[in-house]
This record gives sequence, C-alpha cells and structure tokens, in this order.
Amino acid sequence: MAPSKGTDRQTFRLPANEWAEFGKAASAMGTDRSTYLREFVRWTLRRPGAKMPKRPPIEGTRSIVVARSNGHTVDTDGRSPTDPGSAGADRVA
Repeated sequence: MAPSKGTDRQTFRLPANEWAEFGKAASAMGTDRSTYLREFVRWTLRRPGAKMPKRPPIEGTRSIVVARSNGHTVDTDGRSPTDPGSAGADRVA
C-alpha cells in the first residue's frame, strides 16, 4: 500500500553507486526503492500483515569486479570475496 502524497520525506546517506544499484534491483523485482524501503521498515517494526521483502537474485544485483589489488581479487565494496569474514565470501563459485 503506497502512502498518499504528503507523506513525510526522510533523508539518509548512501553512496550514489549503491543507490543506483538498489534502484536497478528494485526495478528487477517489479517495485521501486521507496516501496521496497517502506516494506522493510514495516516488517522491521512488526506491523500487522507486513512481510519481509524478497531479495533479488544475485545475478541481477551485484557482480564481483575482476580487479586485482596486490594480487587479490577485490569485490565492488573493496573487500576480498574469498575472505571468510567478508560480505562477498558467499558469492564465490
């Protein structure tokens, strides 16, 4: 359920490349960033009937950058995708 015009606008900081990538991911799921964020907030607050938004398939969101830094492959966030403590560790084939 989309809020009516006049809903309070919220602002937060996020790198421009992540905002753009998030927009593409939301679009691929048939929604937009605002709707997706509102669904997530409602789910987090345990609002009646709220469901956790689905995540997009990995193929459509984030690709591992084939870049080398001191001989190591580096993910788009600068972390090594093969490092067990890295956010990218689960994406290595």
